[in-house]
Amino acid sequence: MADTPPYLDLYQREMGRQRPHHGYLVGSGAPLSLDFATYFVKGLNCLDPRGVQPCGQCYCCLREYMAIRHIEPEKGQITIDDIREGSDFLESTSVDGNFRYKALIIEQAEKMTSSDAVNRVQENALLKTLEEPPEGSILFLLSDVPSFFLPTVRSRLAYIHFQPLILEEYRRHLMDLQFSENEIQLLLKVADTSCTSRDDLQFIVQAVALARGILAGTLDESSMQYLMDNADQWQRILRVFHVYFRDALVFVETGKYDKVYKILPCSPYRIIETLQDTAKIRRILSTTHSSPKFQMLSLLSKRRCRIA
Repeated sequence: MADTPPYLDLYQREMGRQRPHHGYLVGSGAPLSLDFATYFVKGLNCLDPRGVQPCGQCYCCLREYMAIRHIEPEKGQITIDDIREGSDFLESTSVDGNFRYKALIIEQAEKMTSSDAVNRVQENALLKTLEEPPEGSILFLLSDVPSFFLPTVRSRLAYIHFQPLILEEYRRHLMDLQFSENEIQLLLKVADTSCTSRDDLQFIVQAVALARGILAGTLDESSMQYLMDNADQWQRILRVFHVYFRDALVFVETGKYDKVYKILPCSPYRIIETLQDTAKIRRILSTTHSSPKFQMLSLLSKRRCRIA
């Protein structure tokens, strides 16, 4: 048997049903979500299960790929042809008769959505399969943004959220690495589970100091230099900014203080405008070849930050 997977309790809960849901929306945890979907299908088809867990050694466990069709975006999109081919696979009878279930797993499933609320053809095509699922079929949509999908699609899927599970695993890992409780709380707050080194921690500490300085309207020279030297890591910086500004707004509006880091008293209007500015910069840098340094400087200029 393979090592016990971290999602075993979730798996056993779903397998304990009289029959599984015909579709799942699995969020926050790639590649964990993909592992879960694959493991689930293996469990449904296993010929010699150990309790509810797959044995990992039988004909179906060793050939799980025969019962699974994967769809992932090409050139940033999942097309209507991809969805039709996946639906055809679920309806086909060509899969080896040893398998009781066939599965369609759509990775980054939000890539099949469209801003055109009327002509969302990919989702509407998938909806037909969800409304009348073929016998012995199961569908997994893997996505961190479940709100992207049409309500008619979401309502026909069971939702599994991995974020609490991931964070608990992450906490244990940080404890094994001898991080202090305060350091762990800071890393959990940012929720970037790729941060596991002292350098990562120092980066976040510096980014928090930058966020605090932006709200205060004052940066010292060393902070300014750090921002410019690390502007190419804008995704990580803006993530920390977003978390800090969001918590600052909660504090201002509710008085609920977050002890993980110091939040400066500030006008809620300034915080909201700063959140809007950082979101705009994220969109610009994600969709254009604009210079991260220029965009960071523009943020400081808009927020009227002076260098002390």
